[in-house]
Amino acid sequence: MSSETSATRDAAAPFCPGFDENAPSDAIIQSSDGVRFYVHWAILGYVSHFFRNMQAFPPPSGADANTIYDGKPVIPLPEPHKVIEKLLLALYPHGSAAFAPINLNGVDGALEAARKYDIPIATFQLKAILLERDFLQANPHRIFAIACHHGYEDVAQAAAIASLDKKGEPFSTVWPPPAEYRLMSGLHHWKLHNFRQQCAGRLAKELRHTADAWDTTVIPNSGSMSAPASFGGVWWDRGAGHAAECGPMKVFDEDEEDDSDDSDSDEEMEAGMYFPAKWFRDHIRRCRVKCETTPSVDEVTKMVGHISAETLAALAPCAVCSKAAPFELISFARALKGVLTQAVEQEASKMKFTA
Repeated sequence: MSSETSATRDAAAPFCPGFDENAPSDAIIQSSDGVRFYVHWAILGYVSHFFRNMQAFPPPSGADANTIYDGKPVIPLPEPHKVIEKLLLALYPHGSAAFAPINLNGVDGALEAARKYDIPIATFQLKAILLERDFLQANPHRIFAIACHHGYEDVAQAAAIASLDKKGEPFSTVWPPPAEYRLMSGLHHWKLHNFRQQCAGRLAKELRHTADAWDTTVIPNSGSMSAPASFGGVWWDRGAGHAAECGPMKVFDEDEEDDSDDSDSDEEMEAGMYFPAKWFRDHIRRCRVKCETTPSVDEVTKMVGHISAETLAALAPCAVCSKAAPFELISFARALKGVLTQAVEQEASKMKFTA
């Protein structure tokens, strides 16, 4: 007994001895690396045919008899303690914060163990852990690798989208790499990198769309499915009293001369194609450059709603835009976020990450 005790240790809460005095444990699962988890036969048998059958069969006797520790049968399993811990956290009711996982260590192995021991509820809960917002934001590449390993396309798509918020290359160069990276093939890596490039191009296209020239018959209808989210901003309002060379600019054919009188800014727009104000087009162009390195919806819309030093200088000559633009750009960014989020989701739906 002394040698067995020195080679093993008790698990931390909530699977330590005496964690819940109102519901004392009646069995012990021991991991391959010697950690004892104090568990309940009733819960194990309820969620798993494997453990239900184990409890129903008469225990082995003689040389093959299970070890008894602290008056409880010890069930040795071949998985390490990190895997056992995540598996038990997934199958136990979450009666307190102690049952909430704090990291992803062992999740991939726990998913394999859930299939091995026939615990579908654990599989469901472990997938839910992978889709939790905090884990996705902190570890999108690890989750992507796990999803590819197990063929969870929905999880892979969510992780791929979350990875767009990470700057630079899709994968960190920190050594040693997370263990989950070994689960992916070169094809999975390529698909994630390709998705990032596709999203960069799609976000740039959507941004360019907001600063394109539009017909005056369409511009007032900001609710049109084809109309950009920028409609309704001061940069489209020709009758707002802009300074000279500010406000919407008419697009002229090559054989048509620009004989419009910009000084009479109170006139309604003439029929024809118009660009939004030049400062707005330049502002959008700078935001498009951001997409090349970080095709993140949050980062791009944050930049759209923020007035940079260059944009501020361009606004200065026009009192109307200087006053209205700071507030209207924020509103525009909020509306644009929905458009860009939908665009990224569409790009993700085209991919088959786990195939």
